[in-house]
Amino acid sequence: MKRFLAIVALSGVTLCLTPMAYAQNGKVNGTSVDVSGTITSGGTYQTAVAANPYRANCTIQNPADATEDLNVKIGTMAEPYVLAAGQALSTLNGSVNATDAITVTATTTGHAYAGTCQ
Repeated sequence: MKRFLAIVALSGVTLCLTPMAYAQNGKVNGTSVDVSGTITSGGTYQTAVAANPYRANCTIQNPADATEDLNVKIGTMAEPYVLAAGQALSTLNGSVNATDAITVTATTTGHAYAGTCQ
């Protein structure tokens, strides 16, 4: 009987923790949010996506017809990722996702970028 209670007790703990861990791992089937935009002041980093501990993934792309690079920083990076025309960056790396703020800049005011987050 003691073994049975121990197994039930352990199962109960697992069942109680599983939904909580699932909720903290982000939205598995979340709705995509368009975070596309344009550079408001050339040469100055602006927030494209605010930090969010529940974010599942973000992808930022420099459009294929872009005439200049798009610089992207995640969190407090000193040096940016430099995206040439048509290149994209995802915050998901295997099972690890960066949930920090994402900032972008380009040389020209009005430079467009595309992005989605979940």
